[in-house]
Formats: sequence, structure tokens, C-alpha cells
Amino acid sequence: MRVETLDPVALKRTARELYAKAEADFHPQIVIGVRTGGYHIADLMQDGFQPGVRLLEATCRRPGTARKSKSSLFKKTLKLLPRGINNRLRLFEHRMLMRKGMAEASERIIPENELAAIEVALRGLDAARILVVDDAVDSGSTLLTVTRKVGAIASAHATIRTAAVTVTTKTPLIQPDYVIYRDVLCRFPWSFDFR
Repeated sequence: MRVETLDPVALKRTARELYAKAEADFHPQIVIGVRTGGYHIADLMQDGFQPGVRLLEATCRRPGTARKSKSSLFKKTLKLLPRGINNRLRLFEHRMLMRKGMAEASERIIPENELAAIEVALRGLDAARILVVDDAVDSGSTLLTVTRKVGAIASAHATIRTAAVTVTTKTPLIQPDYVIYRDVLCRFPWSFDFR
């Protein structure tokens, strides 16, 4: 396991590469970015969208993310630490999260207004091709939750595929159809320790 820092230039290149993989054999009509990171990735993919492809969002986070987001002291401290220490902290956090076990997908909720927007976008698309995008798949719980919720809204003839920049575990609850990195913890521009 290693840590890879993706600055804005590398991130844009990676997002385009990820979308090119999906576009090569799937040609999505709807792209749903999982807030926050997956939406950033999907937004960067838009340059490759064919005309008419719609970008939507779905907010679905693990409980710990909200706690870390509220602590400005935590964020400031991480930005001051040397990169090597932050890399070790990332690896340690990842091991601790994985020791707790894979979280159940049912623990996460998507806001009703976002589900309603997805439902409206799918009206009239009986055999829609939907791509759900996340930045990183650890346990896979978030991506699985969003995929299931979208599947419950979409027609039975719709096809849903998934994409992520990285998969950090050997056996997540869901394996993305398209991925760039495996066994790599990515530091994104929106990460708490990015500078």
C-alpha cells in the first residue's frame, strides 16, 4: 500500500483517463458523482462527455467524515505536518477503518432531493446507461449504497456501471467497473492533508 498525491493537473488527467475507460465500451447517458470527491471527479470528466450527457450528484458519506470536517484545528494541523508523517497517518487510519470491518451499506442515507433529481433525469430513459463515480473505494459501502438507490429508481432496463480513481482494499463490498489505481491511498486536492 502506498500514498499517491494527485495535484489538480494530475487529478484532471486521471479523471479524463477514468472517463475514457467508461466511454470506450459503455457510453453513459447519466453520470452521478458521489459527493464530495466523486462529484469533483465526475465534474472533471465533463470535457469528455458526449452531447446530452447529464451530471448529477448523490451525497452519501461515512459518519467519521463529518466529524473530521468540523474540526478546523484538525485540518490546520494536518496541513503543517511533513508529507511523510501524513502518509503514515493515512496508512494508519486506513488500517484502523478496515479493522473495524466493512460497514453495512444500509448505514448511509442519500438526501431525498438528490434522489428526486435523479428520478426526474431518468424519466423517459427506459434503457438508461448510468455511470456512478466515486473518488475512492475503501469498504465500498458508499458506492454500493448509491448504486442500489439509483437502481431502485431506474427502470429495469437501465444499466448501471461504476467508476473510482482508486480501490484501497482487496475485497470491497462492490468492485468498480472502471478504476485507475488499486492498493493506493490517494491524496486529493480536497483531502484534509493536501497542500
